Amino acid sequence: MSTGTKTSLTATSEILIPAMIAERVSATARPGSKLGLVINNADNELIAYLNTEQVYDRKTEGDPTFNDSVDLSSRLKHGHNSFVILGINRGGPAHYVGQLTLDGKVLLSMTFGLPSTPNGVVASWVAEITVS
Repeated sequence: MSTGTKTSLTATSEILIPAMIAERVSATARPGSKLGLVINNADNELIAYLNTEQVYDRKTEGDPTFNDSVDLSSRLKHGHNSFVILGINRGGPAHYVGQLTLDGKVLLSMTFGLPSTPNGVVASWVAEITVS
């Protein structure tokens, strides 16, 4: 699910984002691999990019639970792929729950929650995926 204005990331080799939690993983995939994103909580916002293209954005208030699912398989390219997801808070509690899966296996388990955080990016997850 994507709402709002599309944006893109620009980076030379690595994106450095100050956050309260930051996780980075690497994986190798084969052509035709399945890449999926499932988001269940995004208070206040989760925004995701694959190869600098925005592929997901959800803004919420009051921490609702939902089941957003995005198939990213067709967006994987041969060679290096970079997936970045940012948790953004606008005051008060922050809560994010989701998973990035590659061929049905969890590549990133995105779970984060605090009763109060500063405004801005409070969580970031990165998956570097090489398709060969």
